[in-house]
Amino acid sequence: MVVTRAIKGIIDQYCSEISTSVPLVDILYDLRFRQILSNEEVKKLRDDCKTDKERAFEFLKVLESRSDDNFYQFCHLLQESDISSVRELGERLEKEANKTAENKEQQPEISSKPKNKSISNQNSPPPIDIPTFQISNGNGETESVKVTNPDSPAQQYFNLIVDDIGTKWRNLARVLHFNRNQIKTIKANNADDVNEQCAEMLYEQHDTKGSSFTKLKLIEALYKANLRAVAEKINIDPDEATKATGIKSQKALSTNNDQG
Repeated sequence: MVVTRAIKGIIDQYCSEISTSVPLVDILYDLRFRQILSNEEVKKLRDDCKTDKERAFEFLKVLESRSDDNFYQFCHLLQESDISSVRELGERLEKEANKTAENKEQQPEISSKPKNKSISNQNSPPPIDIPTFQISNGNGETESVKVTNPDSPAQQYFNLIVDDIGTKWRNLARVLHFNRNQIKTIKANNADDVNEQCAEMLYEQHDTKGSSFTKLKLIEALYKANLRAVAEKINIDPDEATKATGIKSQKALSTNNDQG
């Protein structure tokens, strides 16, 4: 761990003033207490250095091998001195360090990647052609609707829409040609849970129609049942929607197994 280049520059700039102004012998144990120096380093600076200049030189080498935080600790230690010139030196050192830190934060990051719009445009995928279908709504009007992945299985989208359909599942069931007795049976099988009723109805349609019950067929039925917002939900984010896995409700599974 070493100080950053900016802090090293400050140490180099003020090394002469630190050497002449800071009474290192008097603050060695304070430097040890703040873990800027080790016991061995304190002993070496205290006993092995013959002059204050040599001691300052050796200390600054140690300081450069420490972290920026240690440099700030050194600045704060100087600011606690009884000697006004030492306090002022500590303040100037910290001010210089803060200034370099602020300048670094304000510098914009330079991207190493060359900007070449023509290349990026060449590599961009071609636009996807989404097919448009004429779909009738519950008011008997026809709308042009773009449908992504129209042939994908409707089952993939069940778990995205069950909660939103709620009590209106019976309207959707009638559009899908469920008769009154079938609707009553589904309701009785899941008397306390509207969402389970909706799920069972959808999975019964899937079991009956198989692969012909596609996303397009589901959207057409939702429009006719005046559930346009639900239909749009599975068309807003097609990539995410097609990844969704329709998880058949436990009640619907058990019902179909019992019937089988």
